[in-house]
Amino acid sequence: MEIKLLPPDPSLTKYIKYFWVLRKGPENHVERLFPTCEPQMIFHFENPFTENTERNTYIQQPGSFVCGQLTSFKNIISNDRAELFGVTVMPYALSAILKIPACEFTDQSVRLSAIHHIYRELYDKLAVVQGDLDRKTLVEHHLKRALSGANIGTFNLAADVYQKIRQTKHPLRLSALARHYQISSRQLERVFKNNVGIPARKYQEIARFERALQYLSSDLSLTAVAYKSGYFDQAHFTRSFKAFTGYAPGKYRKQQSVTE
Repeated sequence: MEIKLLPPDPSLTKYIKYFWVLRKGPENHVERLFPTCEPQMIFHFENPFTENTERNTYIQQPGSFVCGQLTSFKNIISNDRAELFGVTVMPYALSAILKIPACEFTDQSVRLSAIHHIYRELYDKLAVVQGDLDRKTLVEHHLKRALSGANIGTFNLAADVYQKIRQTKHPLRLSALARHYQISSRQLERVFKNNVGIPARKYQEIARFERALQYLSSDLSLTAVAYKSGYFDQAHFTRSFKAFTGYAPGKYRKQQSVTE
């Protein structure tokens, strides 16, 4: 399997983290996705993947779709050749691009052509073009047009709150954050959910989980991982980690050491 990352045009770095290309042969591949607060816009040019969620349902991905924020794990399954072009969107930028509250896409893979017919036209153009850089140019041109008229005020507020949460190990008091921005707690939650796709409280849980994932690759004990990540105790850490991944932390660490 080949994966290539492509940086966005400087004018898009506020909204796009990176573009990516994935190509694989007919071998079987299963990958478990965890909540990472990275919405995706994905275009399949060969055989779409199948999604298997924690509810044990199997759904074939559309040819082109937007994948919103994940709040739990799901498996991605491929047993044939695949070629994808993807756009990893900044956690707070999906609503600015699609002009729809990001919470409408949380835990879903929504066909892009169902959002607007222009995405069917974009997909047809991308399918004809072969070069990765040419595809990137086409998508960037579309994104620049889509971002015209975006609500910069709510976008900037959501981005700023997101960064503050990410930089703090322990949960922030949302009432204090709201006073800092001179808005109500309800308004702050609404802006955050509409732009990021999940409530700020939920994102604080995911941010803590992401820290734990990083520490699990170290030699720290599970108890130390729990405290350094911001959990109250190891039991709380274990429950939270299993809800996000389907694995107990110790089992996940063993699996990672085997694959490495």
